[in-house]
Amino acid sequence: MYVDSLGSYKTNSPGQAELTRLIKALFSEFTQSLLGLVILALNTDTYSTLRSTASGGQKDEQPTNADLISMLRELKGDIAHLNEKMEKTEQAINKKLGTKLDDLQKNMNENYDHLTKEQKELNIKVGELESKLDNVESQSRRNNLIFKDIPEDPHETWDAAEAKIKDFISKDLGIGRDIPLERAHRLGRPSRFNRPIIVKFFSYKDREAVYRACWERKDIHGKKITEDYTVKVRRARGKLYDYARNVLKATNFRIRFNKLSVNGTTYMYSESNDSVYPLRPYPNSAAGGVSIGQYDQQQRDTSEHTQ
Repeated sequence: MYVDSLGSYKTNSPGQAELTRLIKALFSEFTQSLLGLVILALNTDTYSTLRSTASGGQKDEQPTNADLISMLRELKGDIAHLNEKMEKTEQAINKKLGTKLDDLQKNMNENYDHLTKEQKELNIKVGELESKLDNVESQSRRNNLIFKDIPEDPHETWDAAEAKIKDFISKDLGIGRDIPLERAHRLGRPSRFNRPIIVKFFSYKDREAVYRACWERKDIHGKKITEDYTVKVRRARGKLYDYARNVLKATNFRIRFNKLSVNGTTYMYSESNDSVYPLRPYPNSAAGGVSIGQYDQQQRDTSEHTQ
């Protein structure tokens, strides 16, 4: 037997077919496992021993095909045993890793659930604080009204703006008595349009008297005077208005502060889930005892009484 220049085995002995099959099987095992090559290197001593044994102690004598077949079978058995050990080791590692990964996943899930719970609690607290801050801001704007379409002069001062508001209250709204104002000034930067004037009254009762007088003048209501709301309240009022028009298809409704009144039912807007929900019906409205306007008047009277 010999190896030609292409690395192929050549032999003329009767065991050629079996020898070729075993060699192919060996090289297939070597390809599948790098450790098989290590075993082949470690079995070099075995090969030398087999050569010595086959030659009766004469190391220069070449081994027979039977010797090589025996050696290859032994190597194949060693490789099979090694693969078995590798498979068992791999299974043990996978089992340990799987257990650790399961524990890690469990801990991660527990931590995630805990953090999610904390986040929800924090969101609730933040929402409550935002609502309280918005209420405080709304209270600070409670005595304010915004006057629109009041002619503006170039370089107009705060005193000039205040004088225009008092003139409007007296002449346009027909309120004869003097109503003291804490301050009055234009909003925004100067432009070619008349900027609105925000007015803060010393008394909430005076503020309500002016606003009611505006309501009685249908020709100017909603055009000249509006209430001063926070951004949150303005957003809620816009949602309530859209709900009344597009969902309820209502033509007769009232939006007071952040509440919508339609046919004796009060609606409010929830910012958390971006939806409008019914709050409660007006007291005795089903029996016709209290109308929407009367109930709003009662609420205003109660609010004034608490001042």
